Amino acid sequence: MRQVADTLNLQVSYYLRNKLRKSEIYTESPLYIKYIPAVKTNLDEIELEIEKSTTGYEIEGVYTDREGYTTNIKETMQSLPAHITIPADSSKLNIKLTGKEFIENEKYYVTINNITKAVNLLCSDLSVAQTSKNSSVLNIRLLTNNTEKGAIILRELVKQYNVMNVKTHNEIAYNTALFINERLKEIASELGDAEKQVVEYKQQNKIADLETEAQLFVQQTGENEQRLTDIETQLNVLSM
Repeated sequence: MRQVADTLNLQVSYYLRNKLRKSEIYTESPLYIKYIPAVKTNLDEIELEIEKSTTGYEIEGVYTDREGYTTNIKETMQSLPAHITIPADSSKLNIKLTGKEFIENEKYYVTINNITKAVNLLCSDLSVAQTSKNSSVLNIRLLTNNTEKGAIILRELVKQYNVMNVKTHNEIAYNTALFINERLKEIASELGDAEKQVVEYKQQNKIADLETEAQLFVQQTGENEQRLTDIETQLNVLSM
């Protein structure tokens, strides 16, 4: 789920007021904000309100750290893309447009959570269960306020699971091959030493004349080849 959150930038959520409540927008958001943490960040949550006017983009919000201390954010950007530096921990917000319609004089609300907090929230809303006791099919459900976003998250979750599965299998195969190759080297060395000892033992005890055995082997091989040639000739004659 951490891989899913990083890939889909899920620590950032976008909202638009719809009558009495805020509705989460995802693929329809005119904004894309990427939180770039400093080397050491203490972020708990950032809440922003962004409004487009004739003079530019008005950005107001609050940075809250994990101890509960807050820092106000207030910027006016004449155009986007742009970036904002958070004084509290020197982290940055990269803000750009997505090409979707940006309604003038309408406030867009953005929440940026600590990535661990965002992943924990996703995991708490996720449920996985077998369709039946003997089935290998799983039902995966995610509780979310935006159906389209939920479907995208689940598809990415399955994709990341498959990627991790392939990676794990590749690592197992690689480590197995490495182990086998190392063992083969050891076995080859052990066999070489054993054969050398056998030869030395035979020579010392004059059990066999290796030179004579080699000559007999070459002679027998030649005789076998000659017999094979004779038989092939007879077969050819019979075929004709």
